Amino acid sequence: MSFPFEFRDYCKRYKDLSTNNFPSLNKKKELDSNIKFKFSSKDKGVKIDTSFDNKNRETTESEFSAKVNLEELKGVEFGLKAKNKPSTELTLRFSDDLIPLKGSSFTLKSVATSPGEQTLGGIFGFKNNLVNLNFGLSFPLKNKFFPFITSEEDLNKQRTKIDLDFVVQPLENKNYFVGSQVNAELARDENDQFLYKSQVFVGMNCSQNNTGLTLTHNKEFENNEFKHSTSFGAWFFTEKDSLSGGGKVQYTPSKSEENGKGFEFEIIGGLQRDKDSKLSSKLTVVPNPTISLGYEQKFSPNTKLSFGYAFLFNNSNSSAYTFGVDFSL
Repeated sequence: MSFPFEFRDYCKRYKDLSTNNFPSLNKKKELDSNIKFKFSSKDKGVKIDTSFDNKNRETTESEFSAKVNLEELKGVEFGLKAKNKPSTELTLRFSDDLIPLKGSSFTLKSVATSPGEQTLGGIFGFKNNLVNLNFGLSFPLKNKFFPFITSEEDLNKQRTKIDLDFVVQPLENKNYFVGSQVNAELARDENDQFLYKSQVFVGMNCSQNNTGLTLTHNKEFENNEFKHSTSFGAWFFTEKDSLSGGGKVQYTPSKSEENGKGFEFEIIGGLQRDKDSKLSSKLTVVPNPTISLGYEQKFSPNTKLSFGYAFLFNNSNSSAYTFGVDFSL
């Protein structure tokens, strides 16, 4: 029997292959080179992850996260995430061992990010064989609680946020799914406006194929004005034996004057050479023609090396690489 997944995973296999070890474009439409290291450890209810990402041999981003489940407190999980931005995230999660509703969970969450974001909120989750749902509320904290919070202006500009996502399996034992996500920000006062990002998908997900259609509509504040934008998209992913591949297309009418005339189109492919090595490739046709190649090699169950290269066909004909090491205990 298949069960509904979380909304963020509705095209997970496609995303994993399409981003596998490939350099990515930054806001300036230039390729970034990255050297990455990740260490993971899990033992006796404690899981630790540490990562470092050096970009263009100029800046390094680091992240540390830990999750703790104590035998003495069954159904309770403590979480910590810290980045060198700097930022911190503290979580306290209660499972259905403590909540009288099977398949449910509740998470208290505190987030602080430099220079001026501080929020406190909660997330309610529920899943069974027909639905996977998450509903969250976060409220701005306008008093400084962390020394790296330095901007009073940013603190006062914060909004109350409402997040809702769900995936439904309309027909039990069938591989068809419908899902939606809404991230909303309430108006700060009567002179402000309600902002949101929304997305809906209809798709199929089975052992060999994952395909579907998406519709996105956003209302955002950019360049001192409120703007609406709508995007239509489709994706497909298939795998058989050692081969996998897929494609994605998206059209945004409001970007019709930009490069690509509002279209985005890419094709991906992968080859599992053996259980320890994999080749991957991606061709981005529009809006930024790019060829990307990737290679992944496991030397043991605990050690993995990856390498990626991309070439961007534009005025600069720039290229970039990624190199990564993953080690776990």
